[in-house]
Amino acid sequence: MNNLKTSNWFYLFYLVLIGLSIKTNLIIQNVLDTSNPPISGDALGNGLTVTFLVLIWGLFSIIYFLFAIVKYLDTRRKIILKRLILSILTIIVIVGAAILQAYMNI
Repeated sequence: MNNLKTSNWFYLFYLVLIGLSIKTNLIIQNVLDTSNPPISGDALGNGLTVTFLVLIWGLFSIIYFLFAIVKYLDTRRKIILKRLILSILTIIVIVGAAILQAYMNI
């Protein structure tokens, strides 16, 4: 029962991270849209600040979840850590591709 509960939490956390990466992609594309320029020059900096705050919050969430898993699960620790590393790399690739795409569209 404990493994099923942990698995559900893991997939819920993974969906939250995917949602954060999609939100970050949308923020970057809206801020760096050249067809509709921002009103002031500070809008670009503010949008990127919000984006990086979202990324930092996501990284702290990953670290907290990692420590929670290690604390409560000793037997299946390696499998869950492999899943977490894979999800972290996936989010980094998605966000990196979004930033690169936004900068190339300028």
